[in-house]
Amino acid sequence: MGLFDWIVGAAGRDAGIQLLPQVIELPAVDSRWTVAWEPGADARLIRSAQQQRLTLTHGRALDAIAALQHWLKAEGRRHLPDWLALVAADTGHRYTTVSVRLQRSRWGSCSSSGRISLNAKLLMLPPDAVRYVLVHELAHTVHMNHSRAFWSEVARHQPDWREQVRVVKARAPALPAWVHAHAKPPANLR
Repeated sequence: MGLFDWIVGAAGRDAGIQLLPQVIELPAVDSRWTVAWEPGADARLIRSAQQQRLTLTHGRALDAIAALQHWLKAEGRRHLPDWLALVAADTGHRYTTVSVRLQRSRWGSCSSSGRISLNAKLLMLPPDAVRYVLVHELAHTVHMNHSRAFWSEVARHQPDWREQVRVVKARAPALPAWVHAHAKPPANLR
């Protein structure tokens, strides 16, 4: 159970609603979404791309959070696979497939068969930091370790990688609490 879950459970429904965001910043893709909350029986999310506005109806705060997490994963799927393809073309690396999930602690991973998994939370990082994570995972298609050769490969395509590591580490604890909650999307959003 995460901190958000504990607060909602301990303080009740109203406290959970107070923790829901009014604005969601996605610096990686230079977008800012306003969030409107409306009480309702079921969790339902309406996305207005033109206005960059999300309207959520909810019965429970955790259902609303699950709907937001579902939306964040969808946004990740809209942006991250194409971005990975561009970086792969730029670096000359090859991968087999890409998936986007909402992982607890990893920003990305790469299997020995070249399957790359990216965290939708990457959208909450600056673009250079995201590119570093993509280069890092693509370098694993050549070196499945963190050896000197691996870091040389990363540096060849992302010379400022050390600075980007610092950015990623500094931003991780500042991510909003709602992205970490244990929330299962309602059936109508799966």
